[in-house]
Amino acid sequence: MLIKDHLNFIGENPLIGHNNDSLGPRFPDISMAYDDHLLIKSTEILKKKRIEFKTGIYVGIKGPSLETSAERRFFRLAGGDAVGMSTVLETIAAVHAGLKVLGISAITNSATGGPEQEPDSMEDILRHANVAGKKILGLLEDLILE
Repeated sequence: MLIKDHLNFIGENPLIGHNNDSLGPRFPDISMAYDDHLLIKSTEILKKKRIEFKTGIYVGIKGPSLETSAERRFFRLAGGDAVGMSTVLETIAAVHAGLKVLGISAITNSATGGPEQEPDSMEDILRHANVAGKKILGLLEDLILE
Protein backbone atom coordinates (compact mmCIF):
# COMPACT_ATOMS: atom_id res chain seq x y z
CA MET A 1 0.00 0.00 0.00
CA LEU A 2 1.25 3.46 -0.85
CA ILE A 3 0.63 5.65 2.17
CA LYS A 4 -1.12 8.96 1.55
CA ASP A 5 -1.53 9.91 5.22
CA HIS A 6 -1.33 8.41 8.69
CA LEU A 7 -2.95 8.32 12.11
CA ASN A 8 -0.58 8.29 15.08
CA PHE A 9 -1.94 5.95 17.77
CA ILE A 10 1.56 5.12 19.04
CA GLY A 11 1.29 7.57 21.91
CA GLU A 12 4.72 9.01 21.21
CA ASN A 13 6.35 11.65 19.07
CA PRO A 14 10.06 11.69 18.18
CA LEU A 15 10.15 15.48 18.48
CA ILE A 16 9.36 15.60 22.20
CA GLY A 17 12.14 17.21 24.20
CA HIS A 18 14.72 19.82 23.34
CA ASN A 19 14.59 20.86 19.68
CA ASN A 20 17.77 21.16 17.65
CA ASP A 21 16.83 24.03 15.31
CA SER A 22 19.51 22.97 12.83
CA LEU A 23 17.52 19.76 12.22
CA GLY A 24 14.16 21.44 11.75
CA PRO A 25 11.47 23.66 13.26
CA ARG A 26 10.02 23.11 16.72
CA PHE A 27 6.51 22.46 15.35
CA PRO A 28 6.74 21.16 11.78
CA ASP A 29 3.56 21.00 9.69
CA ILE A 30 2.99 17.34 8.86
CA SER A 31 -0.43 17.82 7.29
CA MET A 32 1.10 16.77 3.96
CA ALA A 33 3.82 14.45 5.23
CA TYR A 34 3.84 12.13 2.21
CA ASP A 35 5.22 13.66 -0.98
CA ASP A 36 2.63 13.83 -3.79
CA HIS A 37 5.27 13.70 -6.54
CA LEU A 38 6.80 10.49 -5.15
CA LEU A 39 3.32 9.02 -4.71
CA ILE A 40 2.37 9.80 -8.33
CA LYS A 41 5.67 8.44 -9.71
CA SER A 42 5.32 5.27 -7.63
CA THR A 43 1.75 4.81 -8.86
CA GLU A 44 2.93 5.09 -12.47
CA ILE A 45 5.72 2.55 -11.92
CA LEU A 46 3.47 0.04 -10.17
CA LYS A 47 0.83 0.30 -12.89
CA LYS A 48 3.48 -0.12 -15.59
CA LYS A 49 4.81 -3.22 -13.80
CA ARG A 50 1.21 -4.47 -13.35
CA ILE A 51 1.69 -4.84 -9.61
CA GLU A 52 -1.53 -4.73 -7.63
CA PHE A 53 -1.50 -2.04 -4.96
CA LYS A 54 -3.73 0.26 -2.94
CA THR A 55 -3.29 3.73 -1.54
CA GLY A 56 -4.53 4.51 1.91
CA ILE A 57 -4.26 5.76 5.45
CA TYR A 58 -1.74 4.01 7.69
CA VAL A 59 -2.49 3.64 11.40
CA GLY A 60 0.60 3.49 13.60
CA ILE A 61 0.33 1.58 16.87
CA LYS A 62 2.83 0.60 19.54
CA GLY A 63 3.69 -3.09 19.42
CA PRO A 64 4.83 -5.71 19.85
CA SER A 65 1.40 -7.34 19.89
CA LEU A 66 -1.07 -7.42 17.03
CA GLU A 67 -4.34 -5.55 17.41
CA THR A 68 -7.49 -6.83 19.10
CA SER A 69 -10.57 -7.33 16.94
CA ALA A 70 -12.19 -4.29 18.58
CA GLU A 71 -9.13 -2.15 17.81
CA ARG A 72 -9.21 -3.28 14.18
CA ARG A 73 -12.85 -2.25 13.86
CA PHE A 74 -12.14 1.08 15.60
CA PHE A 75 -9.18 1.90 13.34
CA ARG A 76 -11.34 1.22 10.27
CA LEU A 77 -14.06 3.54 11.63
CA ALA A 78 -11.38 6.17 12.29
CA GLY A 79 -10.41 6.07 8.61
CA GLY A 80 -7.49 3.67 8.66
CA ASP A 81 -6.77 1.26 5.84
CA ALA A 82 -3.74 -0.54 7.31
CA VAL A 83 -2.25 -0.93 10.76
CA GLY A 84 1.40 -1.33 11.66
CA MET A 85 4.08 -0.68 14.25
CA SER A 86 6.46 1.46 12.23
CA THR A 87 6.57 4.30 9.69
CA VAL A 88 4.76 7.02 11.64
CA LEU A 89 7.58 8.11 13.96
CA GLU A 90 10.10 7.87 11.12
CA THR A 91 7.87 10.01 8.91
CA ILE A 92 7.50 12.69 11.59
CA ALA A 93 11.28 12.83 12.06
CA ALA A 94 11.89 12.96 8.29
CA VAL A 95 9.41 15.79 7.74
CA HIS A 96 10.97 17.65 10.67
CA ALA A 97 14.33 17.39 8.86
CA GLY A 98 12.85 18.65 5.59
CA LEU A 99 13.00 15.33 3.76
CA LYS A 100 10.50 14.17 1.14
CA VAL A 101 8.71 11.02 2.27
CA LEU A 102 7.32 8.10 0.32
CA GLY A 103 5.37 5.77 2.59
CA ILE A 104 5.02 2.13 1.63
CA SER A 105 3.40 -0.57 3.73
CA ALA A 106 3.60 -4.29 3.03
CA ILE A 107 0.12 -5.64 3.73
CA THR A 108 0.78 -9.00 5.33
CA ASN A 109 -2.56 -10.02 6.79
CA SER A 110 -6.22 -9.23 6.31
CA ALA A 111 -7.41 -7.98 9.66
CA THR A 112 -11.00 -6.78 9.59
CA GLY A 113 -11.79 -7.51 13.22
CA GLY A 114 -15.06 -9.10 12.15
CA PRO A 115 -16.55 -12.32 13.50
CA GLU A 116 -15.02 -14.27 10.58
CA GLN A 117 -11.51 -13.13 11.56
CA GLU A 118 -9.09 -16.03 11.77
CA PRO A 119 -6.16 -15.85 14.20
CA ASP A 120 -3.03 -14.37 12.66
CA SER A 121 -0.09 -16.65 11.98
CA MET A 122 3.37 -15.09 12.22
CA GLU A 123 4.56 -17.63 9.64
CA ASP A 124 1.94 -16.35 7.15
CA ILE A 125 2.72 -12.72 7.98
CA LEU A 126 6.45 -13.27 7.37
CA ARG A 127 5.77 -15.16 4.14
CA HIS A 128 3.58 -12.33 2.82
CA ALA A 129 6.18 -9.76 3.93
CA ASN A 130 8.84 -11.57 1.90
CA VAL A 131 6.68 -11.50 -1.25
CA ALA A 132 5.77 -7.83 -0.74
CA GLY A 133 9.38 -6.93 0.03
CA LYS A 134 10.52 -8.13 -3.39
CA LYS A 135 7.85 -6.00 -5.08
CA ILE A 136 8.79 -2.97 -2.96
CA LEU A 137 12.46 -3.45 -3.84
CA GLY A 138 11.58 -3.45 -7.56
CA LEU A 139 9.54 -0.27 -7.12
CA LEU A 140 12.37 1.50 -5.29
CA GLU A 141 14.96 0.46 -7.87
CA ASP A 142 12.82 1.89 -10.69
CA LEU A 143 11.93 5.00 -8.69
CA ILE A 144 15.60 5.75 -7.99
CA LEU A 145 16.47 5.29 -11.68
CA GLU A 146 13.78 7.78 -12.66
